[in-house]
Amino acid sequence: MVMKNLVVLVAAGCLLAPAFTSSITHAVPVNGWLNWRGPEQIGMSRETGLPDKVDPKNPLWLADFPGQSTPVIANGKLYIMGYLGEGPDLQEGVACFDTETGKKLWQQLYNDFLSDTVYLRYATATPAIDPETGNVFAQGTQGILASFTPDGKLLWKHSLMEEFGRLTFPNARTASPLIDGDLVITRGITANWGAQGPAADRFYAFDKKTGELVWASSPGDRPKDNSFSHPQLSWHKG
Repeated sequence: MVMKNLVVLVAAGCLLAPAFTSSITHAVPVNGWLNWRGPEQIGMSRETGLPDKVDPKNPLWLADFPGQSTPVIANGKLYIMGYLGEGPDLQEGVACFDTETGKKLWQQLYNDFLSDTVYLRYATATPAIDPETGNVFAQGTQGILASFTPDGKLLWKHSLMEEFGRLTFPNARTASPLIDGDLVITRGITANWGAQGPAADRFYAFDKKTGELVWASSPGDRPKDNSFSHPQLSWHKG
């Protein structure tokens, strides 16, 4: 039996980030729940006046887009990773929903190619929203890292598997992209040529606007297993 999870929102737009601006401009910072750990990357909202509990039997709307991704929200739009189809027809990607109505505004799906993923363990990563531009970044199980405008226009795309030798694993663990200034940062176990040859859990930083690779880092020793970890930012002894 294939178990599917519905994206269920019960006033979720209010729970995550109730105040949105009416339009996106480059001059005004984008506010909302922009990544899987929230605005301050502490896994907590400082909003007040929220309900003590949510009734799952009385949602505002439902969306059939299964996966394990966390929704992110900005300017009245919810972005989340998910998958559709089964077997050779299965595709994974990112979708955008209207937070008020649940209407799917757009989606971008990619085939699951050269992947060892089993048991429909797809859509484990969470998209990230750039606080400067409102653009959305998503990384799929198949290793595609892509940037989209809030309206779904593709800005740039990298196949980390084909370009950097990113490996896949049956558990489908996939890093969530992280925005730091002008960079979008991700990680994964890769095995490539030259200095990037030996298998290692590497970090890659790309220019968020152009997609150009800025730097790569290989901290630590050889991996013994794949990692669940997502990149996070913090001050260390600062």
